[in-house]
Amino acid sequence: MAAWTRRREDVGGVTLSVRALGSDGPQLVLLHGLGVSGAVWQGLGRLLESFASLLAPDLRGHGESDKPSAGYLPRDYVGDIAALVAHEPARPLAVIGHSLGAVIAALLAAERPELMTKLVLVDPPVDATRPRDPIVTVEKLRHAEPGALEAELIRREPGMGDLYAKALASLYRTAADGAFQAVLRSEPGFPAVVSVLGNVKVETLVVAADPRLDAALGAEAAEHVVSLLPQGRLVTIPGARHAVHASKPRELVKAVRDLLEL
Repeated sequence: MAAWTRRREDVGGVTLSVRALGSDGPQLVLLHGLGVSGAVWQGLGRLLESFASLLAPDLRGHGESDKPSAGYLPRDYVGDIAALVAHEPARPLAVIGHSLGAVIAALLAAERPELMTKLVLVDPPVDATRPRDPIVTVEKLRHAEPGALEAELIRREPGMGDLYAKALASLYRTAADGAFQAVLRSEPGFPAVVSVLGNVKVETLVVAADPRLDAALGAEAAEHVVSLLPQGRLVTIPGARHAVHASKPRELVKAVRDLLEL
């Protein structure tokens, strides 16, 4: 079994920490959500590495990447990822983004379609009717007494387990305050992103979590998003929580393989 490697790459004034796995097969770029890091893809990566090579950066302000004092708007992240992907020897087959990473991936596809062939948006937070309370709570508890954030994560998802809760809480505490503040100040549902979905010309898969749970995308909004995409299709995974890659990894991999025809 191959091991993930790590490197640091300057993308124009900001240095990103980048994980990579595998050297054979088409490349997939994996973009994580708010407050965590590329480490969250490690489990899913074991299911993907049999048919693809993987690139999983820590976004600016996250994990071991640089944490500038400002620059946490979606366009800032897009610039970083565009520079990172442009450094690669071949165009990735697909960019896969979860949550905030899906916002970045969608904007990247709209503005720089030559950098990818296909796009996967995993529970993108483009539904203004869904609550942001979980983000508010995590932001508050990141600076609370030790154990408070872990307890909240387990309360929210009882099957999580202590070790996973501790690892996730550690990532949240490491993230830059500016990253959280930028999302909380942004307009709910990221309407600026929704407005450019019609410009996404590559084949796109929207993977929706179960709207009965903590999905960022309700059923009606998911249908609307797909209707805006020129080549969009929708897969909803029953029982999947917002972190689809963690709660239903095999179902997510199947959906990705179907899209990529691998």
